[in-house]
Amino acid sequence: MRTWALHSAIKAQLANLDEAAWILSFTTCAELEEAKLREQWSASSWIKLCDGKRLIDDLHRTYQIPLGKLELKKKIVRQMSVEKTED
Repeated sequence: MRTWALHSAIKAQLANLDEAAWILSFTTCAELEEAKLREQWSASSWIKLCDGKRLIDDLHRTYQIPLGKLELKKKIVRQMSVEKTED
């Protein structure tokens, strides 16, 4: 019974969802967050302060990446190798 109530509540919330408006809102929020972070990054020596393990943990948790953490780390290392990044 409770499952059906939850299903109905979700369905009601999604009924008026406008895909284009949602995408625009999401993109705008992401761009604002990026601008805020870029400002912080350029103002400090973030590379020295960055904790890579914590960064990967936070990314994995926050964005619910559908890979295990080890697989994510391997992909990042491979991409850094291809792009020949500093750190």
